Amino acid sequence: MSVQVRHIQYIIAAADHGSFRRAAATLGVQESAISRRIRELEERLKTTFFIRSPNGVTLTNAGKQFVQRGRKALNEIGLARAEAAAIGRGEDGHIRIGIFLSLASGFLSELIDAFGVRHG
Repeated sequence: MSVQVRHIQYIIAAADHGSFRRAAATLGVQESAISRRIRELEERLKTTFFIRSPNGVTLTNAGKQFVQRGRKALNEIGLARAEAAAIGRGEDGHIRIGIFLSLASGFLSELIDAFGVRHG
């Protein structure tokens, strides 16, 4: 059973804004898309995340728990994306340098130390 990132985003946005309409406006999607995706997930998980009323939506206990963990999940996904992108740009990661002992002192040692200070 898959839960997509957009499901989590939709539920959190609806919880934060108290309505599917305002969540949709914030995310730049149709209100029907928010409502439909949340309903599909509720049906798959056999739970209800929101109490729906003409005035908007309110989280159920299951919804509160999902939002709490969903925020953590989105944060971790964001960190993973940022770290992967930084590594891809060469801004993070590890480098291993093999050198002859005779070259380990002098300018090469100073160069490696300077690199470590600048990028460490």
